[in-house]
Amino acid sequence: MREVSFSVGRNNRKVQGFLHEDLSPYCETVKRRPAMIVCPGGAYMHLSPREAEPVAFRYFARGYNVFILWYSIGDLIEKEMPLRELAECVDTVRRSADEYLIDENMISVIGFSAGGHLVASLATMWDEELCAGFNAKVSSVILGYPVITAGEYAHRGSLENISRSGYPAEFWSLENRVKPSTVPCFIFHSADDPTVPLDNALLYMSALRKNGVFFESHIYPTGGHGFSTATREVGSDFPHDRDWVEMSLEFIEGITGWRE
Repeated sequence: MREVSFSVGRNNRKVQGFLHEDLSPYCETVKRRPAMIVCPGGAYMHLSPREAEPVAFRYFARGYNVFILWYSIGDLIEKEMPLRELAECVDTVRRSADEYLIDENMISVIGFSAGGHLVASLATMWDEELCAGFNAKVSSVILGYPVITAGEYAHRGSLENISRSGYPAEFWSLENRVKPSTVPCFIFHSADDPTVPLDNALLYMSALRKNGVFFESHIYPTGGHGFSTATREVGSDFPHDRDWVEMSLEFIEGITGWRE
């Protein structure tokens, strides 16, 4: 494994990369790999390590080159909005495809909770002014128990924090921003989530369906909020919920055609 890092945005937020070694000179193996960018949750106030490396290494183990974006939170959002940082991260990974041995047409992004809101923001606004200057379109997004709405079922803390960007909470109500060009989505949530109600995912799924956007969804009966990989490693032992990783890989495979 080879580790790389770079920074994005006016706050110089760190991106950690974990790359497979190029073994093609020595044996018959793949030359270029898909990439996965991971955005942890934390209500735009902190960043959860449980949703960073444990997630990234699950995809790394399946042949992906992976990156973790430690995007701006709290007061830092007033200087640079996380969406711009994620767009720049995608653009940097794409421009570095030769160096990182990545297929630039196979870049996916995954986010959890507020990180899911960030990823869904990219999925819906990659072609709008806030992402201008970056080649930020990705092939698919994975949303884990995402914050979506600023309406009745909002996670108020997340919406208040992202509003430090200068755009009001209503602007970030993403069920209203879905359009036909929105990126294909795999989404999962638990029905008993006490922090970010399931209605967030349902509102987004309804908007995707109405706009003809390809998606797959899984609702688990239990799991609460923040179950990450649903393993003991992350202190969230929900065996029934663990299959989302494998199913998300199959979802991406159906879009890109790449297989380990």
